[in-house]
Amino acid sequence: MKNLILLSAVLSLAIVAGCQSAAPIAISKDNTSSSEKMIAVRTPTPDPHEEAMKNAPRISVEDAKKAFDAKEAVFIDSRSQSAYDVQHIATAINIPVLAPEAEYSKIPKGKKIIIYCS
Repeated sequence: MKNLILLSAVLSLAIVAGCQSAAPIAISKDNTSSSEKMIAVRTPTPDPHEEAMKNAPRISVEDAKKAFDAKEAVFIDSRSQSAYDVQHIATAINIPVLAPEAEYSKIPKGKKIIIYCS
């Protein structure tokens, strides 16, 4: 009996997960003929931030330290203010990810910008 209940629960979860991952489908009548139907499938719009993050240039810790020591770079801490308050790189500027655009004025001009989180 326990196995039947467990199997039923697992099957229910699999069905729910499968339904949530499917793209929504809208069916509407075609204007040219009332007997024909058109199926429109909406696919999720890709998040432009994900693509930008994949293509963002990376820097090694050693190169970041060299640029920082040579005063060629500034560190931007993109975590929340509370996380920044607990611990951060000395002289790092806190600009959380969802900060208003006006916060960007804190960034000095003419320097390499190194953004970090966690």
